[in-house]
Amino acid sequence: MPSAVPTPNPSGGMPYGMPSPQQQYPPQPTMPHVYPQHQPVQHQHSQGSMVPPFSPVQPNSNPYGQPAYPPQQQHQPGFPPTMNPSSTYGFLCGPLLRYQNMDLHQGNWLGSVMMVSKPDPQGQQGPAPVLTWSDGHNPHSQHVTGQAIDGYNQSIFWRFALVIPQDPHATKKITYSINGGSSYWFFVAGRSESFRWMFYSCNGFSSSTDSVAIGGANPLWNDALAKHTEQPYHVMIGGGDQLYCDSILEEPEMKEWLSGTIPEREKAVCKPHWTVAIEKYYFNRYCTWFSQGTYGQALAAIPTVNMWDDHDTIDGYGSYPESTMKSSVLTTLGAVSRRFYLLFQHHTTPALVPHHGFFSAGVGENILTCLGPSTSMLVLDARSERTKNVVCSDQTYDLAFAKMYHEVPQGTRHLLVQLGVPIAYPRLVFAENLMGS
Repeated sequence: MPSAVPTPNPSGGMPYGMPSPQQQYPPQPTMPHVYPQHQPVQHQHSQGSMVPPFSPVQPNSNPYGQPAYPPQQQHQPGFPPTMNPSSTYGFLCGPLLRYQNMDLHQGNWLGSVMMVSKPDPQGQQGPAPVLTWSDGHNPHSQHVTGQAIDGYNQSIFWRFALVIPQDPHATKKITYSINGGSSYWFFVAGRSESFRWMFYSCNGFSSSTDSVAIGGANPLWNDALAKHTEQPYHVMIGGGDQLYCDSILEEPEMKEWLSGTIPEREKAVCKPHWTVAIEKYYFNRYCTWFSQGTYGQALAAIPTVNMWDDHDTIDGYGSYPESTMKSSVLTTLGAVSRRFYLLFQHHTTPALVPHHGFFSAGVGENILTCLGPSTSMLVLDARSERTKNVVCSDQTYDLAFAKMYHEVPQGTRHLLVQLGVPIAYPRLVFAENLMGS
């Protein structure tokens, strides 16, 4: 088994000593899932290589890379609206694209696709689905077998590792499908090109907002995809709050917990049926939000680089008093949300993060990646170590600077830093007075 801590590559790209991008991992157990009752301490690792009923839907000429689906007026209670069909599997969510890094030495684009299969009515799991992709130049299509990395309630998380040779100079269009189903496409920058990228955050609504009245998130994503059609984006960066999960407090089990006093809440042990409800909420919330509207189309057409913030778990998570954060219920809430955050947004699990492009000083997942030969990007996890007084630990900052020193490629002209808190935060009264004058 390759070392989880690769030797840094001073010229950038794939660190030395990493597993093959096509390395097969054993299927992960689907049940039961045990969550820690304290903040998990992870092994230090460094940036690695990557490695319902359905009705037939035919591809159309939708320019965004995602077929249009007939409107779903009703769906089975407890499940999100249905998604696209497959010749072997039905899927609840996906495809979801993720960009990981460039292998500057081999000239390869590294990323992945995630699909979540629906439960089989007979409880039978067929052969692993196969993703087929083509760049329109090579006469032979490439085939990638899905890896089952986790499961929930008989649904399987299928990860497809992509290693795509880049054109020396120009962007190329990658068309892909799963099990011969609907076709999707995205764009891979040439080796000498700087990525064309977009940034978004806070992709949801507070409980006081009538999101239906303003069309939900569709107006924003309609505009983003129109721009993508004019000149394709190579990647989109999610700066946190890719979905809002504050409504979990409206679940009956959470209302039961909230009915107690603050001392009672902090002492309460998270009951098994509360954990089941928390799992169900996050799974269904992701499946619904990541599948609906033009945002779901964008996730299938533009590879993502994401980092979470509080609303991906719950409003203010990480900034509550220490006694509250260490309570059994909040610890379980954080662990469950992290599990599905890693699966849906990063196509990985806590056990696999060393192989999928993250680094950590013990807690959290941080990212150092390239957006072309002259641009690097550091994405710091500002939630996993968060307290009322700490955003990231000194150890994380030290490791981030060490990695930048050793792994940012030569020739880098621009370093983007994505952090979920403002570096300078002027007092609003001062800012308002300044603007008023």
